[in-house]
Amino acid sequence: MSVTDSPYFKVAESGEIKIVRLAESTSQPAKKKAKKKKRKSVEIEYDPDRDVARLFPESTGYKTMYVSVARQGGEALLKKIEARLGDPFKGLYETIDVPYTMYQIFKGTELIGYIHGVNQKGLYGGIQVFLALNLDGTIRAFYFQKLTNQSAQLLRDPAFGKQFVGLNLLDFDQYDVAARAAKAGSKIAAIRNPAPSAEGDFQAALRGAKKNLILCDVFFFGGRNVK
Repeated sequence: MSVTDSPYFKVAESGEIKIVRLAESTSQPAKKKAKKKKRKSVEIEYDPDRDVARLFPESTGYKTMYVSVARQGGEALLKKIEARLGDPFKGLYETIDVPYTMYQIFKGTELIGYIHGVNQKGLYGGIQVFLALNLDGTIRAFYFQKLTNQSAQLLRDPAFGKQFVGLNLLDFDQYDVAARAAKAGSKIAAIRNPAPSAEGDFQAALRGAKKNLILCDVFFFGGRNVK
């Protein structure tokens, strides 16, 4: 799936070819055109059917939304998101035009929840942090779709994800992304890292969860907590 049309070149029909001796030519040798580097895809490859059925067993269907910060509010919105995150967007996965694919979950015609995943830089490349949310914005489920490190099994354990259930964006305000520290006594401080050797990915998971909640607030809830 691509959110933009790929550029193309229209090749003109060949005209008459004139042979010119090198001594008669006053033009400079033609420069080879530099090849454009293809931008690595930042979209998340995801088949929602399985997770919708697993996380919302009462559901009967879902609706897909395609959004981006660039289209929804541009630089002004990006600044609000960064301020709420407490850390600037940076790198390939956090440009203003990154496309986000979000899912509204339905039971019949009744909206019952949401699912969204974000890319987040980890210790050994990108990780993908997914959240299922209730209508009030609280976390119904936390899980990794992509995670690569020697302790991935411990972080993927359902017991780790259950620590996020019931938390919301206001709870994550107690997590300082830049300092990589949670306020003492807060609900975020109570989340335990089951893999001390993978502290970097643990912190990346917390940042990814907070970023995801902010984006969900903007795109699902109209930015009620991102002013």
